[in-house]
Amino acid sequence: SQPPDMHFEDATVIQVCAPTRNEDSWEDDDDSGFGIRRSDQDGAGEPVVTGYLRKSKSHCLLEYHTGQNPIFQGSPVKSGLVMFSDDPHGVAWKKVMMHVYVNGFTCILPGDKAPLLSCLFSPFTLVERHVFPVSTQDGMVAWCSFTLTSLRLEGDRCFYFYHEGDNPEFERDQWVSRITRQVDALAVSLFPEHTISVRPVEGQAMTQRRILAGYLLRRQAEDGTAVLYCELHAHADGEAKFNMYDDERCLIKIASIGLKWRISLSTCGAEECGVFKVHNHFFRARRVQEMRIWCRAIDNLNTFLVHMKEEPSEKELELFRGAVLQVVQSLPPFEGKEPHWGPLLPLRLQEAI
Repeated sequence: SQPPDMHFEDATVIQVCAPTRNEDSWEDDDDSGFGIRRSDQDGAGEPVVTGYLRKSKSHCLLEYHTGQNPIFQGSPVKSGLVMFSDDPHGVAWKKVMMHVYVNGFTCILPGDKAPLLSCLFSPFTLVERHVFPVSTQDGMVAWCSFTLTSLRLEGDRCFYFYHEGDNPEFERDQWVSRITRQVDALAVSLFPEHTISVRPVEGQAMTQRRILAGYLLRRQAEDGTAVLYCELHAHADGEAKFNMYDDERCLIKIASIGLKWRISLSTCGAEECGVFKVHNHFFRARRVQEMRIWCRAIDNLNTFLVHMKEEPSEKELELFRGAVLQVVQSLPPFEGKEPHWGPLLPLRLQEAI
């Protein structure tokens, strides 16, 4: 079944730490339901791990950021000449040497030393390919292009590229494939090791109605990315809950989204992208398959909210958990992080409460 149209009625959003983003138009998710529904370089050029924030009794919110003055790790994994513009109308194209690193990219004008553009990738960077006419400086038309869009609470930032010369479609696809791979690896580097859970935390009453839980990345203000342990609750009194904690112990609740009838749920149009949106909150899962599990579970909750007025009994909760667990267990094993990299973004330390 498809999620509802993108309307948001009688929403309750409780916020402790982070501002939210204005509504935008995204593609509706179209997956079916269950059936009962994540530096520097030393002199040798080796990467230096940005650093992990260890959990402590102070319970700090783990947050990374792209920010200013990016520092790239390692040597470029792909380089080449491309046409670049940051103009959405497709004018002011410049030929640049583009270098892609494991955690970002630079664009340099031929003959210059200082980059025209330097950016760290965000886990919320969308890489999209396009086939449409692009006017060039010579009045020619190139049909194969791609865009990088960084989803930001302060407004999205978009960059446009196309490749001149022979076989532009093949070259475009090579750029898209490499950049997508690096954005995915960067996102995975920020996640703690974990497995998706459907069981409540022993001794934590606020988790008793859990049907799905695991770590997600959440888009924050000022180009921040928070690592949150998120939890989906079965509905009670006409409302389900999407709770966010500082870690899997679920001792400190960071925020909670009330989910009522006609939940606003959407995914992005980029290929193999784990980003999804619940109301006006952007999240990224560790991999696409896990994103689909979250979206299906939320979609199913919407169905329950429409057709099942009474809150589920303990027996029904067990059926819901079993259905989710069955899908989780059917996923291929998670291959894990690249062993030689730590987190690929710098830390920003913030108090959770």
